[in-house]
Amino acid sequence: MPRAHVPLTPRRRLSAIGAAVTAIAFTTSLLVAAPASAATPSVVFSDNFTRSSSSGWGTSSSSKAWSSWSSEKNALTVDGSAGILSLSAAQSAVARIPVSVRDVRAQATVRLKAASGNAYYSFNVRSQADGSEYRVRLHTNATGSPTLALSRMNGKTETSLAKVSLQGSLLNTSAQALDTTVTGVDPVKVEVRLSAPGATSTPQLTFTDSSAQKITGAGAVSFGGFLVDTATSRTDLVVDNLWITDNASPLTSGAAPAAPVTTPSPTPTATTAPAPAPTTSQAAAPASTSTGRGSATVGTTTYPVPSGAIFVSNSSTASTQNGSSSAPYKSVQAAVNAARSGNTIVIRRGTYHEQVEVPWAKSLTIQAYPNETVWFDGSSTVTNWIQSGSTWVAGNWGAQFSSDIAGDASRYTDPNYPMASHPDQVFIDGSAQRQVASAAEVVPGTFAVDYAAKKIILGSNPAGKTVRASDLGQAFNVVSEGTTLQGFGVRRYGTNFNLKGAIRMQNVKSTLRDVVISQNATIGLSLTNADGLVERVTAENNGMLGIGMNVAHNLVLRDSVISGNNTERFKKAPVAGGVKITSSQNVTVTNSDVVNNKANGLWFDVSSYNVKIAGVRANNNSFTQIVIELSAKVLLMNNQTLGGEQGVAVFNASNVRIYNSDFGANSLHSLKLAQDARRYATSERSATYLRNAGLEGEMTWIVKDIVVSNNVFGSGGYFSIRAMDGRSNRAVDTWNLTITGNLFNNKAAGGPTMVSWGLGDNKTEVKYNTPDDLAAAKNTSWRNAMTSTVKTLADMAADRSANVGVAVSLPSDATAVAGWPSGTKALGSNR
Repeated sequence: MPRAHVPLTPRRRLSAIGAAVTAIAFTTSLLVAAPASAATPSVVFSDNFTRSSSSGWGTSSSSKAWSSWSSEKNALTVDGSAGILSLSAAQSAVARIPVSVRDVRAQATVRLKAASGNAYYSFNVRSQADGSEYRVRLHTNATGSPTLALSRMNGKTETSLAKVSLQGSLLNTSAQALDTTVTGVDPVKVEVRLSAPGATSTPQLTFTDSSAQKITGAGAVSFGGFLVDTATSRTDLVVDNLWITDNASPLTSGAAPAAPVTTPSPTPTATTAPAPAPTTSQAAAPASTSTGRGSATVGTTTYPVPSGAIFVSNSSTASTQNGSSSAPYKSVQAAVNAARSGNTIVIRRGTYHEQVEVPWAKSLTIQAYPNETVWFDGSSTVTNWIQSGSTWVAGNWGAQFSSDIAGDASRYTDPNYPMASHPDQVFIDGSAQRQVASAAEVVPGTFAVDYAAKKIILGSNPAGKTVRASDLGQAFNVVSEGTTLQGFGVRRYGTNFNLKGAIRMQNVKSTLRDVVISQNATIGLSLTNADGLVERVTAENNGMLGIGMNVAHNLVLRDSVISGNNTERFKKAPVAGGVKITSSQNVTVTNSDVVNNKANGLWFDVSSYNVKIAGVRANNNSFTQIVIELSAKVLLMNNQTLGGEQGVAVFNASNVRIYNSDFGANSLHSLKLAQDARRYATSERSATYLRNAGLEGEMTWIVKDIVVSNNVFGSGGYFSIRAMDGRSNRAVDTWNLTITGNLFNNKAAGGPTMVSWGLGDNKTEVKYNTPDDLAAAKNTSWRNAMTSTVKTLADMAADRSANVGVAVSLPSDATAVAGWPSGTKALGSNR
């Protein structure tokens, strides 16, 4: 067996509806889809509102009558082409649909024609006689900005479950499709999408309800709204094309909605005209051909069981366990110990509370049995609670974890979140509690651990609830070459930073496929060697980082979802957020979502080389969506970077090409190009492997040879492009920076500065706010375009089409990594 590469670890920057509705703080949770319903989907209610009514919504186009309630007259009307929900301050209304469904898809087009304050609209589904229901909410503010949220009513008690803020506005613009599915029983899966009508994009909000309070029975459906009492005028929502589908599949299953059986107007046919042959000039990017993103739902994979497989079942009662299907081993570690290199270990359904070590000499495949749910869980149930004043205490708790981080926890830990480096974790009905330093600080929603007294102190009443606490540090430590993990989930491990990850892959040719990695204390997945493949992986809600990789040469990361990480709020540097990849050559990241992480999204650093990033949605990460730092030869193609502080940041990196990407709704910069005093030639961090590979001449840590073409810059922030050396007196004129073929927002109409160009004194910037001014000053061959008014990215479709003539021809490696036809000319992405 070939000797493994020696893992290297960077030591610096790893770098109701009723009388009132209350706005509550939410926790975003993007999970994977529940199994689809086996019955045939059918539309049980539809309405295209081609009638008029001044009181209520009347009888639908599917001949079923709405029943309505409102706190004021004329809140619900029909104007001949759409339903109107018009509310004044502190008023509410609800329109009930005469159906009872369980696995439901509810969809309608919506837009605002007037807005004055915070309004809450919702599809209410699985509604029970006692008031229990799921509320899929669309929240809009005075400017029409949308937020999706989910809550669950149990009788009169409302629990917030998830929330995600979106870019753009619904006010006085084209209607958007609000589309949601609520499916399954154990667990219940909710998915919500707000998008252009007919779009099949990934839902922006998904949530899996596995709690004891989940609502599993069929129930009624309604649509309603509430306007807060501080609104200064009416808010009017226009609703049209409303369908309710029974026996629905999750949105992420890709199933199209069933067509209504009864409707007074003809239903458009599903026949699609043949696509024309590709041309060398087109107004829109090629239609997305991306496959699903993220892991298959745990318990739905069907990997074949080979002859000679070794079986594991934690419910095994065989007196002699030999790994056969009739006498399986009780633990995965026992199976690993008995296995020979090349074996496949097949795990039967269950929750496995163990730490697995795969030694150097054994290349194994470890997978779930077909269609069986397998979780590795690093927590145990805690039941021995005794109330003590306003807290509850459980004794005899022996788990202890190190809070050290590479010898200097303060370098990584935000003083506002001082317990972040402590890997202790407690969950109540699956919801993480926040750790505090001592029993005196414990309040509802928090906990403390007293190692000396071996106690957990809890601030919320655990009666009638499941409380789990982490007592294991790592699920897998894989040292062998060519090992594959697939088809299961890993959650709730109290992973200390120095263990590197809840799953740690240390050797070459590691593969992870259809694995969910969730709610672990620091890093979800660590991969620190060459030739790795990570596909259809979901890394979510981990304490510090979703995925960390180092010296991961020839890595492929694709079809994955990395979301909601850095729940412990570590400092954004040297390392926190979605994905960080360091000192790695020949890396490809494609067709993945890196979203809602509480720091940077996707980050390449410390002499990464020959990197391709394509088809990535890096959105709503709290700081920078994509970072390229101290690296060289990087291609970004067909990506989205929306809704953070910065879209793309290029620090001390050379030969970086950015094509056909979408920028917008970033509060500082869409694209930042920056240089500081660090240099590869004088750094103690200069990597020996780069010298050995003959790459020293290409790795300089100097910003140069930058191409920015065919991108679309939506509104938001202060700068669309800002280029500046703030430390080492390098004028941008010396960078060989090319900016051509892009579509910008109009600065004169109130948009961001188009391009800011730094001089050589580390402080002076020259601003160019029209394409003509930029071309005249820097290169008369550059052709860029600009909107006539300020527009969000979502409102720029017509501008893309009208200005496609400025787009440049794409190089072959860019079209290849995006899967676009050769010769394509387009503006922006096809995300």
